[in-house]
Formats: sequence, structure tokens, C-alpha cells
Amino acid sequence: MSIYLKKCDTYRISRILCNYDKTMQLTSKDLLKMVTVNAAKNFNLENKYGSISEGKSADFFMIDLKAPNLYCYKLNSDIILDIIVQRTKSENIKKTYIKGEVVFERK
Repeated sequence: MSIYLKKCDTYRISRILCNYDKTMQLTSKDLLKMVTVNAAKNFNLENKYGSISEGKSADFFMIDLKAPNLYCYKLNSDIILDIIVQRTKSENIKKTYIKGEVVFERK
């Protein structure tokens, strides 16, 4: 039997397991870095993927921050990564770009 973990599940599990030592907890920023920058480095693809910079493949998605499940009284840079990691669902994705081209758009 295989076990499939979403990024949000991984985040929550780390928060619970490392509750005794807050320095060991995975932050939202850590998790996003693991699945972007670090993943590209692990596959020796950091020159083409993993981060947003000139000359790299523009692979990213856009989400609707006005969706009810993403609502926050005061949205700021301190909590935006937590909101993205903990609350984003597939239905929040409005557009997906691969190599700078729109490959998915929710109407």
C-alpha cells in the first residue's frame, strides 16, 4: 500500500512531531524551498528550474487570494506563505504556466 502525502500534510506532520522543539519544525518557507529550489538542485536542474530568474523556465501557477478558504483579515508578507501551504486547494489555481505559456486556465 502506498502512502501519498500532500505538501500540507507534510507540513502538519512536522509541526506535530517537532512540537517539543520549535527549532526543528518545518516552516512554510522551508517546505516551498524543498519542492522548488532544493528539488531542482537534487536533479542538477537548478540552471533551468527551481526559482524565478532570467533565463529559467517560467513554470508557475497563479492562485485567487480572494477565495473564501484563503481569506485572512490582514494579509501581509509574514503570513502569505503559511496561507499558501496550509490552505490552497486545486480549485484555487486560476492559471498554470509551463515554459511561460498558459497550459491551464480556470474560467
